[in-house]
Amino acid sequence: MDDGGSWTAIATDLTGTSYALNASVLAGSGQARVRVLATDGVNTAHDASDAAFTVEGKPPAALIFDPVAGQTFLPGAALVLDGSGTDLEDGPITDDSRFRWRSDLEGDLGVGRRLFYEDLLPGWHTITLAVTDSDHFVGESSVTVFIGRQVHLPVIFK
Repeated sequence: MDDGGSWTAIATDLTGTSYALNASVLAGSGQARVRVLATDGVNTAHDASDAAFTVEGKPPAALIFDPVAGQTFLPGAALVLDGSGTDLEDGPITDDSRFRWRSDLEGDLGVGRRLFYEDLLPGWHTITLAVTDSDHFVGESSVTVFIGRQVHLPVIFK
C-alpha cells in the first residue's frame, strides 16, 4: 500500500512452491508490493517485487444487524435500523454521515448507523443500507421485512 513502508501477511505456513493470490481480498493501493519470506527451518531468505504496482480500490462491506430478514412489524411499531460498515482501505467506518438507509416502498429513511423509524407504509419493504468509504465507493446490503398484520387462513381439503 505504501511502496514497502509497511507489510501485511497474506498467507503463512505455505508448503508448496507457488501460491495463487486472490486480488479481491487486497486493499486498494497505487504503490503495492509483494514480499516473500522462505525458510527451511534453519535458513531464511526473502525477496520483494522489483517495482510497485496498482491494486484497484474496493467498496466497503455493509452489514445490517436490525431488522432481520423476514421479520414482521405491526403498523406504527418502531423499527430499529442498525448497521455497520468496514473497508479494506479505511477499516471500520464510524462516520454516521456515510450510512444511508432506504426502503423500496418509502424512499429515503435517513442517515446514520442507527435509526429509529415509525409509520412505514404497510406491505413488504426491501430495506437497503448503503455505506460510502473515503474513496467514494459504495457497498450495500438489503433485507426484506413486512409491515402489517399477517393473516393465516386454514387449509381445508375435501
